[in-house]
Amino acid sequence: MRTVRPVVPTRAAVDGFIQGKGRGCRANCPALGPGAATQSALLLSGGAERRHPPARRRTQRPPDARLRLQPAELFAEIDRPKLGELPDQPYVFARWKRCRVAPDYHVEVDGHWYSTPYRLIRELVDVRVADKTVEVFHKGQRIASHARAPNRRGHTTVADHMPSAHRRYGKWTPGELIAAGERIGLSTAAFFQTVIADRPHPEQGFRTCLGILSLTKSYGNARVDAACQRGILIQARSVASIRSILKNGLDRAFLDETPDHQSLRHGNIRGQGYFH
Repeated sequence: MRTVRPVVPTRAAVDGFIQGKGRGCRANCPALGPGAATQSALLLSGGAERRHPPARRRTQRPPDARLRLQPAELFAEIDRPKLGELPDQPYVFARWKRCRVAPDYHVEVDGHWYSTPYRLIRELVDVRVADKTVEVFHKGQRIASHARAPNRRGHTTVADHMPSAHRRYGKWTPGELIAAGERIGLSTAAFFQTVIADRPHPEQGFRTCLGILSLTKSYGNARVDAACQRGILIQARSVASIRSILKNGLDRAFLDETPDHQSLRHGNIRGQGYFH
């Protein structure tokens, strides 16, 4: 393959062109094109510099007066006038939880149950859980506020949140109800303990236990205790069942047993101390 080498004009050819001997420049350099000598002459004679005007010098803007200020002065002049007031209380980290109010007008937070106004049963609420408080909001309005309880599987109930029919149960605790059942008989205490343990929340069994206590006024302690013994055997869990046993005399079969019958003294009967 033939290699084509670029032709560089000689100094004599360029000088001849500059001195007016351009007609002989092509003869001296036949391989150059028509404008090669002209371009070379311009490069060697400094003509390229004359073709481009010199770059304009930038005019420096006067420095901003603020740039000469210290950061503290800038803060006082620009930022401080736009700052608002700090809140009265320090920031407290909290998390939010969406809950549905249970039928017993409580919401669950970390295994503990907190009361809400009873009119909000089945409603969706937002719960704000902080380190020391639990707040319940409904449609942006705070409806309940509780001190956060450290224990699990417990209830925190405000009396004002309860319907009027339930407020008379507020003074009772599971241990007190079982103790009241023991004063009637061991079977009654065992029945109360079964009812309370069977409910999702102990307070839901209070009405049943108090209803059985009221039956003693009509049937006496011995028959009620015998009816509770039969109720345990048939797995009854309501006042209506115990009342039906008493009405139909189904409790009398248990009245004939000796008083020192110990069939209910076994590991499943935990006693009133279990709920304290």
